[in-house]
Amino acid sequence: EEVTHDYQGFVYTQWHDHSFAFSQVAYYNTETLLSLLPDAKYRFFNFAPVQATGYRIADGLSRMQFQRYSKRGYSYVMRMVNEKWGPYFKPLRKDFFDEWPEIESPGMYRPIDDRPGGVWWDKHRFRFPMLVRAVSKVESCQPHPRDAFFNIIVHLYLTGGVYTDHTVAFMHFNPIKEGARYGMYGDGCNGITRSVDVKKLDEWDGWDVALPMVMTFPKDNHPVLKCILEKFDRVAETHVRPEGMDPLEHYCLTSTPNNGTFPFYYVDANTGHDLPPLTQEQMFTLRPGLGGCARYLFEGCMREQPEAPVGTLPIAWGSCTADFHWHQWSSKRRLKNGFNNLKRPNNVPLEKAAGVWTGAGYHGLKWRQPADDHWVVNEIYERRKATRWDDPTLKASLLASQYNKLITDYDVPDADILLHSNDTDVPSCSDRLPTCSHYYSDFKELKGLETSQRGRGIQNMAKAKCSPALIVPGVEKGATTYLFTLLYQHPQILPPLRGAGFKESGAYLNRFAKPKGLWEKIHRFPYIRDGEPFMTGDATILNMMEKGTPDRVLADQPNPRVIFSLRDPVDRAWSGYRFSWSVWYSNNVPQQSFPNIVTTSVQDIPTCMTAKFGAMMDQNGGDEVQSWIDSYYKCGTRKKIDPYKAVWKGVYYYPVLHWIRKLGRENVMVISSEELAEDPKRVLTNIFKFAGLCSEGVDLDRYLQLATKNTTPSKRNQQIGEYGKTPETSRLLEEFYAPYNEMLYKLIGKRFNWGTGTQLSAQPPLPVNTGANDYDPSASLAETEESLKEEVESLLEAAADEVDDEDEGDAV
Repeated sequence: EEVTHDYQGFVYTQWHDHSFAFSQVAYYNTETLLSLLPDAKYRFFNFAPVQATGYRIADGLSRMQFQRYSKRGYSYVMRMVNEKWGPYFKPLRKDFFDEWPEIESPGMYRPIDDRPGGVWWDKHRFRFPMLVRAVSKVESCQPHPRDAFFNIIVHLYLTGGVYTDHTVAFMHFNPIKEGARYGMYGDGCNGITRSVDVKKLDEWDGWDVALPMVMTFPKDNHPVLKCILEKFDRVAETHVRPEGMDPLEHYCLTSTPNNGTFPFYYVDANTGHDLPPLTQEQMFTLRPGLGGCARYLFEGCMREQPEAPVGTLPIAWGSCTADFHWHQWSSKRRLKNGFNNLKRPNNVPLEKAAGVWTGAGYHGLKWRQPADDHWVVNEIYERRKATRWDDPTLKASLLASQYNKLITDYDVPDADILLHSNDTDVPSCSDRLPTCSHYYSDFKELKGLETSQRGRGIQNMAKAKCSPALIVPGVEKGATTYLFTLLYQHPQILPPLRGAGFKESGAYLNRFAKPKGLWEKIHRFPYIRDGEPFMTGDATILNMMEKGTPDRVLADQPNPRVIFSLRDPVDRAWSGYRFSWSVWYSNNVPQQSFPNIVTTSVQDIPTCMTAKFGAMMDQNGGDEVQSWIDSYYKCGTRKKIDPYKAVWKGVYYYPVLHWIRKLGRENVMVISSEELAEDPKRVLTNIFKFAGLCSEGVDLDRYLQLATKNTTPSKRNQQIGEYGKTPETSRLLEEFYAPYNEMLYKLIGKRFNWGTGTQLSAQPPLPVNTGANDYDPSASLAETEESLKEEVESLLEAAADEVDDEDEGDAV
């Protein structure tokens, strides 16, 4: 049963809980709406500073949260809200929204005298800073429910549309047919409930913790919404109750938010007014837990605007008690009550319901997979699936996955013919993604997490998501940003949800290896189900520098694809120094000049490694190869040797060898930034094949236009001045790196055009055997080139024999 509607308006969404709690049930709910309204323009609100466009800010959803749907052809992007990017923001440049599509402002062209809510927003918008310097100290970017309600109302007024919060599973919903309607938790309940714990009312400011509601206004400028916004404007300039305003409405719009029960993004004591507390009877009039101030304001304006009726949207809310709603946001209760405990509602018949409220606590931090026989799964999720896969590459990979399943699980004959018979536009995609592997789940050794409530939530989350299969370990200043942004243009790659540039998640660094870091680690990557044609990855540049990273990667994904992007180490050292100039400058500049660092480091690094080698041999039982690798990493932790590791990071041989020994040669690919710059299409095509990605039908020209390069400003050279690179430092570095480069070339079987090839007279010790999958280090590059040359000549001779003499030149 596939039901879709041609609604092409806006659908606004918001998540009122920590992003940790956006579980698979929230995704299932989202997909029920996508199945019904596939052509709508989805915008999820994020109250956050500008930094949220590039990396994590507190507990809000990521800018990349819904890339899994955008790449399938749905329009689903973030709508940023802060002091500068509000509902009436007007950009200074015409091309502003091309650069920042997530801050489109629906009311920017409205005349000043036709901006309902504009006065209140101008007064209160500074509580949501555009820039926050200490972003790591922002614990939450959840707005107060009053701010969230205002934001919803003003956007629905300006553009019309639909609002929901990812906690409703939709069944029968057509905004065009429904007209102006709304549904709030508490609809269908008789009168005013007094079952609320009176003690809770002492902490309640009239606004429910979240806004469980669905609204649909197909057209803009609805009078009821305008009425609500005008009430906000009336109290924006004064704390005195305007003449004729309902006292409870005034309280709802002006009381200072209570910051004790919910983490608010930002609270300014001067923005509210400490009104006398409401009486118990007044509290009950606001219907705590059943809509509160949001319902009171909305229904008040419905009475004032009888000529513009707003109907009730039939949502099966499941209960009529405030505690049922409030317990959804209580951490203790939501860990105890799972989604599978959700009972069939009796206040609205399912066949007449637009949707069913699944709550938040019923899944949230538990991340428990809904049971296959649960009534919501059978009657809603199985009937309302998001089926759009517009990109031919995704179609091809999805079909390949289905083909494999038919062959292995059901032994269906001619499965490939059956699958491709109706998809003539799908390219043949013989490549395969690495098999979905879930996150590390041996919790027995994780100090109690195997039995605790929170530990079970982490286990469930680990089992629900496919782990990263594409790793770019580095090197720093080796075009990793450029490479990774090229890669995640591919329709099958979903970038991390957290980390600088949605590239460096840091998830496989040592600090996330402890039990307390598991939740955060898994949370940094997107939700990918087993069998979906997606993969995710990580390009944290410090991965190359930490010895334990390969083991941590293998614990999640036994068959990862690892791509090293390396750069001429001499250029990399100088680029790294320029990039970190502010760090050098803050110290004693003459001692930290580039020539001085190079002169000391090219002596200290080999000396340190040789000194450490003996101890490492004893520790490794005489394993020479591992001992040199361990010596390299040990010296990298010495603070007195090569400050900030400008020179040390260019010794690529040992970390590359370390990863090959751990993961296997077939899982490691090495490229240079120079070849990537010279022929990016060829390099990308090779990477796609190596990673198991579909390489047919991808628009490489578009990828190159959208990719980001992380470059250091040229004016930095002027700042560095006399402390910069000299011909002598370049010569010293070339001599120092030459033997290590030769070792690298032999290891990977190809050369890069780095340096002059000059080698030191005193070679660093070479491992007798690399231990890398039986690779024979004695096979020189010259022998490899000679073998290839003979093979090519043989092929050319065979081709010439197949044609007439007069065509021989063309054949060759």
